[in-house]
Amino acid sequence: MLTEAGLKIQLHPNGTAIEGEWQPVFAAIEACHQAVHAMGSPRIYTQVKVRTHTADFARRHRDVIARFGRFPHRDAVLGRVLRAEELAFLQTPGSRF
Repeated sequence: MLTEAGLKIQLHPNGTAIEGEWQPVFAAIEACHQAVHAMGSPRIYTQVKVRTHTADFARRHRDVIARFGRFPHRDAVLGRVLRAEELAFLQTPGSRF
């Protein structure tokens, strides 16, 4: 039902992530509830967590990948050695997300 609505979904151990615009996402959730009620369930519990970000946020991430081919912010946690240009970038104010 969610993919039929044209939404991107990803199943996780703690639930299903649904990506899309407000109206289609909530319309799909409502349709899922209606379908489950139609199957005979008198009650349904759905927990919704919403995360939004601006186009600028996405562009900044894209620009970092275009520049370095990876996210330098993750080098330490992934056991990668920081390159000099990455280190200089990370020391620049506003470089962190």
